Amino acid sequence: MNRRINAFKFLGTDALDKPCTVKASANKLSGNAVQNWIFIRFLPLILYDVIDASDEVWDLVLTLKLIVQLVVSPFLNFLQLSCLKGYIEQYLHGRKELFPNDPLIPK
Repeated sequence: MNRRINAFKFLGTDALDKPCTVKASANKLSGNAVQNWIFIRFLPLILYDVIDASDEVWDLVLTLKLIVQLVVSPFLNFLQLSCLKGYIEQYLHGRKELFPNDPLIPK
């Protein structure tokens, strides 16, 4: 993963806030909010050839990516807001099912 992050060609402002490497022993991503936003945006491109698209955890990651994408949008219409609500419910349910021993810390 870290080799792929370091080898990925981030361009423009994304290159200024390149994501931090992932520590195997850590329970969360390091870095600031912008670095983590860039990480979630580009993760499918970084790992495209090694991901099992049917994996439930990967599906959860993609749902989180959709949530972040909508949350950082400059404008949301009513349909997008409704989708956001559904994605959040889907994410919370999936996270509880897949990681029942890891408490969700609301921020």
